[in-house]
Amino acid sequence: LEMFRNSKVPDKKMDEMIKELPSLRYWDLGASGEEGDNTAANLSYYDGEFLYFRKQLNKGLTPLQVNNYFVDVTLRDGKETTVRIEQEPGASSKVLINKFSHHPKLKGHRIRSDKVRNAGDKLTRSFDLQSLAEDGKVLIAESIFDEVVNELVEFTGEDGGTDNIVDTCTGAARYWLRPKRKVNA
Repeated sequence: LEMFRNSKVPDKKMDEMIKELPSLRYWDLGASGEEGDNTAANLSYYDGEFLYFRKQLNKGLTPLQVNNYFVDVTLRDGKETTVRIEQEPGASSKVLINKFSHHPKLKGHRIRSDKVRNAGDKLTRSFDLQSLAEDGKVLIAESIFDEVVNELVEFTGEDGGTDNIVDTCTGAARYWLRPKRKVNA
């Protein structure tokens, strides 16, 4: 908890800080209604030094609700926001990601999978986020601070715990910190 002590930023101040930065919406899709895992998604920004978490979604949804929610949020975010969806091993998440990336309303949106099986276990995948947080380089909007930090602090890396928000935050950190491919012109 100590590493997040200076991470809370008032929403209006954060809006000014992130105004010109690229954005990412990272999703962890769950479609079990009220009985299973929530669908979670965060909206993050990165300036090369600080990782900003501005919005966090976390809801228990049915499959139809997940579909509608994803489309609505992606349209609201706009085409300039990159979209990544956690793809766990198995065919169902791959099929769902393909469905969203070819959805007629989402044409022109950059929707891709994040194949987490290649990134190690959940604790290993959280390394980038832990490192940034320890260095004081994670800033979290005040309106989502308690929800995000409470789950991050309770995270142990073991299977079976509540980790939907953790998955979205660690996925965003891995996305922003992974080396980008250079395009030859």
